[in-house]
Amino acid sequence: MKTIRSATCLLGGEEIGIEEALRLRERSGRKSPDFRCSECRERVSAHKAGGGMVAHFEHLSRNPACSLSVAHHSRS
Repeated sequence: MKTIRSATCLLGGEEIGIEEALRLRERSGRKSPDFRCSECRERVSAHKAGGGMVAHFEHLSRNPACSLSVAHHSRS
Protein backbone atom coordinates (compact mmCIF):
# COMPACT_ATOMS: atom_id res chain seq x y z
CA MET A 1 0.00 0.00 0.00
CA LYS A 2 1.15 3.50 -0.80
CA THR A 3 0.29 6.61 1.23
CA ILE A 4 -0.89 9.55 -0.84
CA ARG A 5 0.41 12.98 0.10
CA SER A 6 -0.40 16.32 -1.48
CA ALA A 7 1.95 19.00 -2.81
CA THR A 8 -0.78 21.66 -3.11
CA CYS A 9 -3.41 23.14 -0.81
CA LEU A 10 -5.88 26.00 -0.63
CA LEU A 11 -5.25 29.28 1.16
CA GLY A 12 -8.05 31.82 1.02
CA GLY A 13 -9.69 29.80 -1.76
CA GLU A 14 -6.59 29.91 -3.99
CA GLU A 15 -4.43 26.86 -4.72
CA ILE A 16 -0.78 27.20 -3.67
CA GLY A 17 2.18 24.84 -3.81
CA ILE A 18 4.13 23.38 -0.90
CA GLU A 19 7.18 25.64 -1.39
CA GLU A 20 5.07 28.80 -1.24
CA ALA A 21 3.22 27.43 1.80
CA LEU A 22 6.49 26.74 3.61
CA ARG A 23 7.65 30.33 2.92
CA LEU A 24 4.34 31.71 4.21
CA ARG A 25 4.56 29.54 7.31
CA GLU A 26 8.06 30.83 8.04
CA ARG A 27 6.95 34.45 7.65
CA SER A 28 3.85 33.99 9.81
CA GLY A 29 5.83 33.16 12.94
CA ARG A 30 4.06 31.08 15.57
CA LYS A 31 0.59 31.04 13.98
CA SER A 32 0.27 28.74 10.96
CA PRO A 33 -1.77 30.02 8.02
CA ASP A 34 -5.20 28.45 7.41
CA PHE A 35 -4.07 25.84 4.87
CA ARG A 36 -6.94 23.66 3.56
CA CYS A 37 -6.99 20.40 1.63
CA SER A 38 -7.81 21.07 -2.02
CA GLU A 39 -10.11 18.05 -2.06
CA CYS A 40 -12.05 17.92 1.24
CA ARG A 41 -11.33 21.47 2.55
CA GLU A 42 -10.21 20.17 5.97
CA ARG A 43 -7.19 21.80 7.71
CA VAL A 44 -3.73 20.63 6.62
CA SER A 45 -0.21 21.51 7.69
CA ALA A 46 2.90 22.02 5.55
CA HIS A 47 5.88 19.71 6.17
CA LYS A 48 9.43 20.25 4.96
CA ALA A 49 11.33 17.52 3.13
CA GLY A 50 13.37 15.19 5.32
CA GLY A 51 13.81 11.61 6.43
CA GLY A 52 13.37 10.35 2.88
CA MET A 53 10.10 12.25 2.40
CA VAL A 54 9.49 15.09 -0.04
CA ALA A 55 7.84 18.30 1.21
CA HIS A 56 4.08 17.77 1.50
CA PHE A 57 0.83 18.64 3.26
CA GLU A 58 -0.80 16.42 5.87
CA HIS A 59 -4.30 16.63 7.30
CA LEU A 60 -4.42 17.79 10.93
CA SER A 61 -7.07 15.11 11.52
CA ARG A 62 -7.18 11.99 9.38
CA ASN A 63 -10.06 11.92 6.93
CA PRO A 64 -10.75 8.45 5.52
CA ALA A 65 -13.20 9.97 3.00
CA CYS A 66 -10.44 12.08 1.38
CA SER A 67 -8.12 10.52 -1.18
CA LEU A 68 -5.35 12.96 -0.13
CA SER A 69 -5.44 12.09 3.58
CA VAL A 70 -2.72 9.88 5.08
CA ALA A 71 -5.55 7.66 6.33
CA HIS A 72 -6.47 6.84 2.75
CA HIS A 73 -4.34 4.18 1.05
CA SER A 74 -4.14 3.04 -2.54
CA ARG A 75 -2.69 -0.21 -3.81
CA SER A 76 0.57 -0.03 -5.73
